[in-house]
Amino acid sequence: MAKLLVLLAGVVAICSGQKPNLMQNPGFEDPLSGHWTVHGFHMSLSDDAHSGSKAAKFTGRINQYQGPAQTLHLESGKLYYFESYIKQLTDNPSHLFQRYRAIIGFGFTEGGSQQMYIAHHTTVRSTDGWFRCAGYFRAPTKAISSAYLHYQAPDAHIDFLLDDTSLTEVDELPDWKQSANQRIQQTRMGDIQLNFNLASGLDGNQVEVQVDHKKHSFGFGTLVREQWLNDVDHRRYQNAIYDNFNTATVQAVKWRYDEGTQGHPDFHLAVDSINTLNQHGMDVRAHNMFWDHRNHVPDYVKQMSGDQLNTTVMDHLKYMVGITKGKVIHWDVQNELLHSQWFEDQTKDPLYSESLYTAVHDLDPTPKLFLNDYAIVAGPELADVYIQQAERYKNHGVPLHGLGIQSHFHQAKPDPELMRLQLDFLAQAGLPLWVTEMDVWQLDENVR
Repeated sequence: MAKLLVLLAGVVAICSGQKPNLMQNPGFEDPLSGHWTVHGFHMSLSDDAHSGSKAAKFTGRINQYQGPAQTLHLESGKLYYFESYIKQLTDNPSHLFQRYRAIIGFGFTEGGSQQMYIAHHTTVRSTDGWFRCAGYFRAPTKAISSAYLHYQAPDAHIDFLLDDTSLTEVDELPDWKQSANQRIQQTRMGDIQLNFNLASGLDGNQVEVQVDHKKHSFGFGTLVREQWLNDVDHRRYQNAIYDNFNTATVQAVKWRYDEGTQGHPDFHLAVDSINTLNQHGMDVRAHNMFWDHRNHVPDYVKQMSGDQLNTTVMDHLKYMVGITKGKVIHWDVQNELLHSQWFEDQTKDPLYSESLYTAVHDLDPTPKLFLNDYAIVAGPELADVYIQQAERYKNHGVPLHGLGIQSHFHQAKPDPELMRLQLDFLAQAGLPLWVTEMDVWQLDENVR
């Protein structure tokens, strides 16, 4: 009877179009027979499982790069979705957070190799319990001779569990542009009915009506050069901004652009620019109040820590909210928090950035508060951790209203179908998604 049930389950999966899991012994329910390999450290079975009855436990690691690996069979150019669950068991007192990366290494028939980062978690602590490590990716278009999955794990001597791994091929839409146009028709367009009262004796067939669309509510904007906004020598630039966009990003609000001194800040360029944009009916995004990296704070702040740093940060926060209150629609309160956690390290508070969002909202509840980061859609290995970061903020009651997706396509050709999958994935966070810094760098202008 057991064999019959297994067979029927397989038939259902095939009939429903479900793609097979390409991982071997994905949930570690079978004996550790060789599908998973380790070098220089230990792998054993644990009863502390994410699901089922077993998980893999990794101990005795003496180098950061040490992690489990498995050989894969992947097809060139195909789209895939990878998922796994990890639980960190120990911490390093010297580092507030640990990082985990899932990497696929490719070998090519014509020679050469390539490593592709498919999932990256950057702020892990043992108190997090089980967390998902997942991501979409497209295999290289070159003929693939070999492929393997490898986890680049945290600091040496950090023990962790792994369970419920899966790797499945993803079906593509046959025509991404047609599908996109259909979605635009459904979600971004609608019918307008205009009624006119004509004077007596006027033939309606002889009346011509012209409709000029003056403004729309869909945010479409650009980063502005603040130095040019009030300069009479740059009227053409100003007109191009006002004629083509309804939203502008001002970055003169960054802390390191303070033209004053400690205790006497000077952000006149930012304030003048925001006032000018407001006068022309433009919405303003303020980018950014804090950038969680030592290189992006004033020099006098770099040596601070603990209570001294917190006092200085809060003084700056109150000042910036004061000079922008009622003038901006968005604040990127923290920038690139997935890549660096300098304030958390200096204060020894893993939730420090969350307190900044709450403080800004308490002082001015009007602007929508955003996280902003890269490697989310363009080089998308951080999409999953971005979702989980947003969910954690929401679960903690932090006033977070949107996710900024920078979208720097540096020599990487945008992949519309992969982008669609990533954006649908990010929608799990239940927050508005704004593309905040998109640029497409291609040396070949025909490709560009």
